[in-house]
Amino acid sequence: MSNNATPSGPVKEWGIIAAWIGGILLLSALLWFFTGAPREARFIQTVNRALAEANDPRRIRKIQDEKRPAAFSGAFARWYEMEDGRAAVFSVFSGGVPASCLAAVSEDGKVTEIIPLNGHSARVLDTMPPAVLGIYRRSLESKEQRDE
Repeated sequence: MSNNATPSGPVKEWGIIAAWIGGILLLSALLWFFTGAPREARFIQTVNRALAEANDPRRIRKIQDEKRPAAFSGAFARWYEMEDGRAAVFSVFSGGVPASCLAAVSEDGKVTEIIPLNGHSARVLDTMPPAVLGIYRRSLESKEQRDE
C-alpha cells in the first residue's frame, strides 16, 4: 500500500486559483507582446486625427527609433518623426488626470510648440503655470540633446 496522499482541500483550491491567474497573466503578456505594431499604428492614427481636428497640417509619421522597445524610448515621452523635425507625445498630469500633448521639436533641438491633443488637454495647458510648462520644455529639450 502506498502512503502518497494527493493534495486536497484548501491546498488544491489555491493551486487551481494560482494556475488560473498564471495562465491569464501569461496570455495577457503574449497578447501585449504580439500586438505592439498594430497598437503603435493605431496610436499614430489617433494623434494625426487630433492634429487634423485642430486644423494643424503637420502629421507624425513613425516612431523615431524602431530598434528600441517602447519601454526604452524615453522617460515620459514617445518620440516620432515629423515632416519638419521630431515630435514628442507626452502626458501632463493635472489633478491626477493625464492630459495628452504633442511637442514639436525643431532641427536644433528646441521645443517650438506644445499642442494639446484634446479639449481636456487644452484646458489643462491654459491653466498650467508657465514655470511648470517650462519644466516640461526643458526636459524634452535635454532628452533631445542626449540622443544626438
